[in-house]
Amino acid sequence: MTGEVWQAVQVKPRNISFGRMSAEEMASKPLSKKVTVVNNVGETLDLTNLRSSNPAFRVESKIIEAGKKAEITVTLLTPLKGGNNYGRITADTGVAESPTLSFASSAYVTAEVEVTPSAITVQGNLIKDTKRFVTIRNSGKTPLKVSDLTLSNPAITAELTETSPGKAFKIVLTIPAGIQLSAGGETIKIKTDNPRYPELSVPIRQRAIPTRRNPVATVLKPTKGRPTAARLTRPTAVPAAKTNAKLVAPSVKTKLAPPAKNAPADQD
Repeated sequence: MTGEVWQAVQVKPRNISFGRMSAEEMASKPLSKKVTVVNNVGETLDLTNLRSSNPAFRVESKIIEAGKKAEITVTLLTPLKGGNNYGRITADTGVAESPTLSFASSAYVTAEVEVTPSAITVQGNLIKDTKRFVTIRNSGKTPLKVSDLTLSNPAITAELTETSPGKAFKIVLTIPAGIQLSAGGETIKIKTDNPRYPELSVPIRQRAIPTRRNPVATVLKPTKGRPTAARLTRPTAVPAAKTNAKLVAPSVKTKLAPPAKNAPADQD
């Protein structure tokens, strides 16, 4: 069962995402998106103090239905920094039950040549061979060539596949069981024919194995005038005291009745 939580002032959609795009793709994609603000109560909607936490997201508002509905337009201002760009859009509504509205806006700008993940982590003491995957994406106009995979540890092997000619590549790394990586980790280096990205590098690290610690009982000293907090510790089994005593059944004593007075003596 699905439903929508009722709010005095609603924003539809709840967030804005411009998705992933390269600097070149931004030139051909729409850089503005809109949300609708709806007033569900009798008070008058009046959007004021509209603002963005990130100046890369420009915001403007427009009245659709006086006091009831408005529209907010979010526009990306280029150039954007590489990676994730995030902004929080807020405004005052003039509605007592929901005096402030807020929603998020985001855009991810990829590099012309991007490798993911940026680092590889493997578990320590591998009991079987493990595979890890590296993806290379080219968003530039010129087809990319990838070659010369170099691994700092020869025990790790790599297989390169071109999944989309000039645009996408996949590397399958096989990390053998029982491998011990160097203290600083290992590295895979990849050469390309793009002069801006002549070599890509991905570190390979080994995750430390957590050590288990036995709980230690702590004795708390009482503070004068204050109750002492009790700390729970693991109960310790106390061996029973040894004894050499043997269990002996109680003896039964028979009490003889005294002879009756003036009783005749036994006759032969």
